[in-house]
Amino acid sequence: MKCRTLLIVPPCGPSATSYPPYGALYIGTYLQNKGYEVKVLNIDLERLDNAETLRRIKEYDPDIIGFSAIVSNSYKYIKDLSFEIKKNFPKIFMLMGGQLSYAAKVVLTHTPVDLIVIGEGENTIIELYDYLSGDPTFKDSTGVAYKEVKGEWVKKNQTVSWLGKINGIAYKEKNGEIIYTEMVKQIPNLDDLSIPNYNLIDMKSYLLTGKQRFGDFHIKDPRFYEPHRQDKKAFTIMTGRGCQAKCSFCTRGVRGLRKHSPEYILDMMEHLIKEYNVGFFTFGDESFVSSKRWVLNFLEKLKARNLDILFYILGARVDIIDRELIFALKEAGCFMVEYGYESGSQRMLDTIEKRTTVTENYRTHRLTVKEAGMNTVPAFVINLPGETSETISETIQFIKSLELDEPMFLVKYAQAQPGSPLYEYGLLSGMIKDEDQYLYNIYETHPGDLDVAFKNNVLHNFSKQPLDEVFSWQEWMLSEIKQDCDKRNNKKSDIFNESTSLSGKPGEYAKKAEGMIKTFLKKFIRKARKDIKVFGKKITIYYPLPVQYKSSLIKKLSKTYLNGSAKDKELYKLIRISNELSVKKLGKPIKRDANGNAINVKKIEDKKINPDIKLYEEEVEDFRIKRYESLKVICEDYRRSGKSTNAFAIDVSSLPTHTSGM
Repeated sequence: MKCRTLLIVPPCGPSATSYPPYGALYIGTYLQNKGYEVKVLNIDLERLDNAETLRRIKEYDPDIIGFSAIVSNSYKYIKDLSFEIKKNFPKIFMLMGGQLSYAAKVVLTHTPVDLIVIGEGENTIIELYDYLSGDPTFKDSTGVAYKEVKGEWVKKNQTVSWLGKINGIAYKEKNGEIIYTEMVKQIPNLDDLSIPNYNLIDMKSYLLTGKQRFGDFHIKDPRFYEPHRQDKKAFTIMTGRGCQAKCSFCTRGVRGLRKHSPEYILDMMEHLIKEYNVGFFTFGDESFVSSKRWVLNFLEKLKARNLDILFYILGARVDIIDRELIFALKEAGCFMVEYGYESGSQRMLDTIEKRTTVTENYRTHRLTVKEAGMNTVPAFVINLPGETSETISETIQFIKSLELDEPMFLVKYAQAQPGSPLYEYGLLSGMIKDEDQYLYNIYETHPGDLDVAFKNNVLHNFSKQPLDEVFSWQEWMLSEIKQDCDKRNNKKSDIFNESTSLSGKPGEYAKKAEGMIKTFLKKFIRKARKDIKVFGKKITIYYPLPVQYKSSLIKKLSKTYLNGSAKDKELYKLIRISNELSVKKLGKPIKRDANGNAINVKKIEDKKINPDIKLYEEEVEDFRIKRYESLKVICEDYRRSGKSTNAFAIDVSSLPTHTSGM
């Protein structure tokens, strides 16, 4: 076998992502450097149907197809297409890597995929390709030699399964047993990897102008609008692998966090500037700002290269940001930083195991927006175990304290992804009963689309709160923050305010009138979509749904939890505490003693919260702060007590830790 390879990038969502497919890019470049022929088929971008995909496969005639499953939502696509490939091209060897490899057992059981790469693909793929190419003699990573005898690999006169000697894979034996080999060693120095060969992908589709890429954010930085930048392209790069956080709703791709050197990153940037006229960069890492020293060193070397660029940071830790760092970033060309605040409730930050505090969220936002004048869009995850209307109200109070100019923030209902403690909790609690069906259904199902997500059984009520409240939380947050913004901006509550004024240049009347009508309809009529069959033909109808019931519930929630009581004001005081190091201890998880009891906290009974969650109270300064334990501890309790209703649930923390390297 020549190992001629076609790397397929499945759809990552309902529409193409602005991220280049770096998993396929790095693996493809690595294989090319080793002398193998590689092509990338980017379905996420091209949106081909299976018939056209099969035609492309036949045309290229690969020996190996590798699925780059960067997101777990690609399971349905891979399952359906892999059966078609096996039917039409039975000799092609199919392998898969990426986030979905955390569900290796499901993939190998329910699809014809032959092998799963678990780990950084670069350290596994060459050994695997040497095996597939049928080399008569081979040495493994430890230097031990093997040779093939009657179809078996032999070492010291012992017959062994050669696949079992390759680290970082999962495969199915002839008897149906799923085999996981030992974890692969991670690449110690990422600079050993070549800069990706961008010719493997259609670069034009990823090179938007700055306004096309970031215009919706209403960028405040005047440098963004300078004339000489208007034709410059925006592009996303990666500066490292991994993340220093261990959030319970997230799948960790690799162990720890490793970064490229500033020199490597700047060489890559200069290549993109020269070859593709890039002038706006997005640092797409989950934790670009994870070390103040590393960032300042990078900025110093960026300044020395005299590159006239602007950049957007997609991932930064709030506990790393301080005044010196944020102004150094701005001076170097940063116009926007994204933070995962996740919640305005310390209880939920504890459950997530964010290792940050509400106070740090607040301080970081004030530094970034109010002092440095940069953009950010607060992002939140709701409906995790322990969430209640009270914790949602704390988040609402937190967002109000940020004094947003407009209600621009992101709210996502938690969706369980394989490899995360939340997914494990879903299995242990019996919410996820059939992994194959669950993973199949989350394909292109956004958790924010509540009706569709609930219908497809992928919106699990992890909070175990009344469903009508859970469904109203997102709108409750938006309603309260919108009112807060309008009040501070002195806007009228009706739709006929300054933003819909008919004043303007000649010829704009019709356009503004149309906008007023749309605004009116959005405010008073909610349109819902329903797919039905008429005489066997699928059609989509739209119809208005009354929202009075939800509006009434939202008013009731506001009256109950946002009534300006002393308890509400106490949270505001805590948020605004300055220069008190004792607040930082809230960022550390609650510890247990040998008997499993929480240390230095008082246990509180509250029948309203999820019965799996323990509620504690801790004294911080003059405040009594409610806290939870992390979701990982809750899963440990489940396993220890034998409460699990799912016989197939496993401890995800025991699985090999891996990357989206395929």
